[in-house]
Amino acid sequence: MRLHVNFSVMTPLFAPILLELQRHHGVTAYSGFVYGRDDLKEVESFGVDTTHVRTFSPFLGQFDVTKAPDLEYLARLERDLGDPNFALIIAADRTVSQFDFARARRIMEAGFRLIEQLFDEFQPDAVLSDGVACIMSYVQFALARRRGIPFYVLSASRITDRFYVTRSYLERYERVEAFFDRYKKQGLPPAVRERAEAYVDRFRRDRVQPEYFHKWAKPPAVDVKSLRILWSVMQKYYSPTRDRDNYLLVRPTKAIAGRVARLAKAFLFDPRHFEQPRDGEKFIFFPLHYQPESSTLVWAPFYVDQIAAVENIAKALPVDHKLYVKEHKASLGRRPRGYYARLRAIPNVRLIDPYVNSHTLIRTCSAACVLTSTVGWEAILYEKPVISLGEAFFNAFDLVRHVRAVADLPSVFQDVVTNFQPDYELLLKFVAANLDGLYTGDADYLPGVSGRDIGRDRIECIAAVLAAELGLPQGAAA
Repeated sequence: MRLHVNFSVMTPLFAPILLELQRHHGVTAYSGFVYGRDDLKEVESFGVDTTHVRTFSPFLGQFDVTKAPDLEYLARLERDLGDPNFALIIAADRTVSQFDFARARRIMEAGFRLIEQLFDEFQPDAVLSDGVACIMSYVQFALARRRGIPFYVLSASRITDRFYVTRSYLERYERVEAFFDRYKKQGLPPAVRERAEAYVDRFRRDRVQPEYFHKWAKPPAVDVKSLRILWSVMQKYYSPTRDRDNYLLVRPTKAIAGRVARLAKAFLFDPRHFEQPRDGEKFIFFPLHYQPESSTLVWAPFYVDQIAAVENIAKALPVDHKLYVKEHKASLGRRPRGYYARLRAIPNVRLIDPYVNSHTLIRTCSAACVLTSTVGWEAILYEKPVISLGEAFFNAFDLVRHVRAVADLPSVFQDVVTNFQPDYELLLKFVAANLDGLYTGDADYLPGVSGRDIGRDRIECIAAVLAAELGLPQGAAA
């Protein structure tokens, strides 16, 4: 098999996996994509042959992004490739979306031309990527889909020590949905039912939170990881061979100023902005989502302005309900000045202390309304109504109300608070489908972690799963 890899920020995880696939699972040749020359050196440091790995920054240097974009070329591609449209793709890129729109379109044009050349030359049989969440990952996905090349996304799931492989750029758990469909039709085997019940009981008893929440969902601090990341930023930026065409490089002074400002805002955290839940008060729970992140930029792109979203939701509530809006602890210090005051000014909104346990709010709410937040999954486990506004894996659960039109919210809220009926048996089938449809193992990766710190057993496990998904005869799913 000829495999193309979008290394992105995942080189420390993807490079060892690629070599494992080559050595033991029948990958005979590979190509790849990286952003900058430093990224290419990192790939090479793992012993990966970079003959067919393309680096974007020198291509951009030759392409001259200051010129006007070829709109005829882009318009033809947009019509040919289908959803999502290109303006939406640019908006989903947290870096390029901040550029002048003409420059952003020129960068997109360069990306398409580079990957078209590479795919023409290398002719990959499959593409491996992390989540589709920037222009270049979208480009590789869109061109692969148009050419009939299977595109696989590898990512950690919302359940600790589980990961998934999907061909959906919106990261639906396709394998989970297949298991769910089977269990709804055929019922649950006793052992599977027992395992699902144990998971639900433990979740409720121990108020379980995903492992990733403990890793990074916390207020800002000066710690070893943040200092390591800052040191890496400084090395790249002040290197004599600095890659000036890599638009992802961050000026260290800007990074430091941003960190200091965030630390100061978090330190000066004003509890007067926030309230505690009121005993006996009926409410809908809306968790503020961390930004910028694919959870909104990609999976809920029309709700990136969360203040506007809160205002619309508050207008739609039944008259005897409040909207409880809770900040994400990881977002403390990130919001612009005046953000919380604007939320508090919205009628019928109560801004809840970020340190209130979400389990407490889920257990006492009338319903949870989310964009794509893990709170949706957690509310399902508590058998609460869930209204989803974005594309989330838990939309596959039959009792979730996935609302696409804001104008439908009033009737949906009225219906769920009046008529919702939990279905414990259906819940167990969905939980069992997640436990069986996700792969056991740790595919989580955070920037700043050395590839040498990723255990050999993790690499072998993930490679075996990918080999099975790719249809390689040597592969065996974990």
